[in-house]
Amino acid sequence: PKFVVDAVELLAGGTPEGRVGLGQLGQYLKRTDPAFKAQTYGHSGLLDMVRTYDLLSIAEHEGGGWWVALQGSVGADK
Repeated sequence: PKFVVDAVELLAGGTPEGRVGLGQLGQYLKRTDPAFKAQTYGHSGLLDMVRTYDLLSIAEHEGGGWWVALQGSVGADK
């Protein structure tokens, strides 16, 4: 669903890096829709779901965890 891309755009757009942590994205999605579950959309989890979006890029950050950014944004390359 497009609301995931919209959420990344909203959350990452307010950061100098242009990216958002996967956990923060998940928290936002649950706050805006308490019934949100990646499994509802056929995915094992949010990371699996985000990987299916051509408009989003993901990167593992040092120390564990994942960053999500809009494809082609500054944060997408880090």
